[in-house]
Amino acid sequence: MISIIMPVYNVESYLDTCLQSIFSQSYRNIEVIVVNDGSTDQSLKILNEYKSAHTNLILINQNNQGISVARNAALEVAKGDYILFIDSDDFLEKDMLELMLKKITEDESDMVICGHSEVNTAHPQKINNVSLKVKPEKIYSGMEVADLIINCQLMGVVWNKLIKKSVIDQHKLYFEPNRYTQDWFPIFRLITKCAAISFVNKPLYNYLIRNGSITSKKGWKRLEDYSFAVLAILNYIDRKQLPLSNRSLNTFKVITLEKIIKMYFNAHLTKEKHIYREFAASRYSFIHATLVSIIYSNRMDVRSKLNLLLWKTKLFHHIHF
Repeated sequence: MISIIMPVYNVESYLDTCLQSIFSQSYRNIEVIVVNDGSTDQSLKILNEYKSAHTNLILINQNNQGISVARNAALEVAKGDYILFIDSDDFLEKDMLELMLKKITEDESDMVICGHSEVNTAHPQKINNVSLKVKPEKIYSGMEVADLIINCQLMGVVWNKLIKKSVIDQHKLYFEPNRYTQDWFPIFRLITKCAAISFVNKPLYNYLIRNGSITSKKGWKRLEDYSFAVLAILNYIDRKQLPLSNRSLNTFKVITLEKIIKMYFNAHLTKEKHIYREFAASRYSFIHATLVSIIYSNRMDVRSKLNLLLWKTKLFHHIHF
C-alpha cells in the first residue's frame, strides 16, 4: 500500500483538482492522509465531502502550525509500505503511482524519483516539462544522487519521490517546523542513506506555480530559511565527509551564493554601497566563491555569473540581472 501525505491550508481553488487526481489513479491500494492545517476558507468543507465518499481518506485537523508539522503528524500514522508527499495545489498524472511502484519494486530500490511539469497559473496553457538528466535504466546509489543534487542537476524536493516507509523510519525523516525551505536538507540527508535509487524520467507530477508578491518581512524570512537549509547541507557534507565531487560542491556554492545575494539585496532597505560591508558582517556570508569557480562553473548561466562578478566588484547595487 502507498500512503499519500498531503498538508492543506487555504487552497479551496485547487483542492478538488488535487484530490481528483489522487482518487482517479490507476493504482488504487492507497491511503490518503490529509492534514488540515487550520484552514479558514472552504478547504475543510471540501475535505469532509471527500472523506464521506472515500473510506481510505484519513483526515487530521490541527491548528495552523505549518507544512512541516503537518507532514510529521501524517508520518506518525502512515501505514503504507511506501510514502508519497503531495502539495495540495498540485496534481498527479493518472498513472504516476502505478509507474513509480512498478519501478521501485522491480529495481528493489529505496526511492524512485520522477520528472515533473511546471504549470503557471498566469499562463496555464504553457506547460514546462522538466526532464531528469539521468539514465532511467540505471540504479543509482544514494551518494550518486546526492552529487546530482549538489551539482544542481536534480531538485531536492520531497514531492516527486516515492520512498520506502522502512527507510523513512530507519533514518527518522523529520521536517523542521517554521521554515519555508523545509524539505531540502531532510530529503538530501535521507538520499545519502539510500542504497539504491531509481528514476522514471516522465513528467508524472504537476507542480503549480502561483504568482504572488512577497512583503519585506517574508523576504527576510525566506532568506533566513534558504540560508539555513544551504548551511545545514554544507555542514552535513563536511561533518560526514561525504565523497562528493569538488566540481559539484563548487557548483552548489556559486549557485546558492548568487541566490542568497539576490534575496539579501531585495529584502534590504538600503541599496547603497555599504550593503557589501553589511552583508560581509552578516550571518549570510558563509559561502566564499573564487572568481575562477564563478567563471568556470558549467551549471550557471551568463546572467548569474555576471551578478556574482558585479557583486564582487561592488557594482551590483548599480546594475544586476
